[in-house]
Amino acid sequence: MHKVQIAVLDYGSQYSQLIVRRARELGYFSKLYLPHQLTELDKPDAIILSGGPRSVREENAPDVDFEYLKQLDIPVLGVCYGMQLLNTKFGGEVEQHHVSEYGPAKILPEGDSPLFTGITSGSQVWMSHTDTVTNLPDNCKVIARNAEQVPVALQWNDTFFGIQFHPEVTHSHEGTKILNNFLHLAGVEPNFSIEQFRDELIGGIKEEVAGRKVVCGVSGGVDSTVLAKLLKESGVDLQCIFVDNGLLRKDESTEVMNNFKNIGIDVDLVDASDRFLDALAGEEHPEKKRKIIGNLFLDVFFDHAGDIELFAQGTLYPDVIESATSGSEASVIKTHHNRVNRVLELQAEGKVIEPLAELFKDEVRELGKSMHIPHEMLWRQDFRFGCPAR
Repeated sequence: MHKVQIAVLDYGSQYSQLIVRRARELGYFSKLYLPHQLTELDKPDAIILSGGPRSVREENAPDVDFEYLKQLDIPVLGVCYGMQLLNTKFGGEVEQHHVSEYGPAKILPEGDSPLFTGITSGSQVWMSHTDTVTNLPDNCKVIARNAEQVPVALQWNDTFFGIQFHPEVTHSHEGTKILNNFLHLAGVEPNFSIEQFRDELIGGIKEEVAGRKVVCGVSGGVDSTVLAKLLKESGVDLQCIFVDNGLLRKDESTEVMNNFKNIGIDVDLVDASDRFLDALAGEEHPEKKRKIIGNLFLDVFFDHAGDIELFAQGTLYPDVIESATSGSEASVIKTHHNRVNRVLELQAEGKVIEPLAELFKDEVRELGKSMHIPHEMLWRQDFRFGCPAR
């Protein structure tokens, strides 16, 4: 699989995913990891330590294997919490600031640090912190301050940098440029393209499937459509299933079936309208309706699929992170349909394949475009369970 060029260690910031996205937008393949996974990684070209809600002054605050980090001898950038953590590791201190800082601020770069090459003096950045660095170590130099002359960016040697603000958000007007300056320090060319990634995915699918039959549920939404097309391009033995629950828009079922036919994918249509409508008869509570629909959908789908050798689903990278089932410090944001017990049981048996699990939604659309899926299929608003679907 594609080599990770930029590893982002997640300390729980709500913006951690954005760092990964920005790196990919700049052409560098990036992924999110828990701090303790650092020593398990195939050496990346650069590492970013994210922000986070904790204080480095707290007992049992999230940490990093600093000695191992230094041995890697690659560029390291600490963002907000990450900067404060690095400052303590180099021998400095962090104290609670007299006032929490949240919102826009101006940065005034100083010196000739490559991190701020081409950055406008007074450029707006976005702050979100309570602590601040103090008692800077001897090997540290300030490379930017705010309008109040408080240090907001540090450099400890040729490879370690820290910034108090969040360059990954659009409120930091030249944040992407600052990230790009940092990534250039890795000395490698950006090599992430969706076409190359597609070819790697196809090869990986063939190897993982190993001749087994693959069952894939489709809704007509972008995720399942791209997944089905990718599996088709991989040449696997594929069975796609579309369940009509009777709650779709007029002629929705016919439209979905025609769309798949037009891109060369055979789909089994399971008309379970009567079962769904009978099960919902007399029920008025919205949450109970959702549970009835969700559980019955699984019953209908798995009854039709029968004995599954391999189950494919369109899990995306944000799904995995939000469900707290990947390298993320974040708590569970929400449990997705692809993490219900029946799917987890198949996963435990090694019968689940999730080829899109390293991609964001916009990247999935680009992947679909590279396989010549029509624009209207990649952007259509479809419905599943009576609500917008993917």
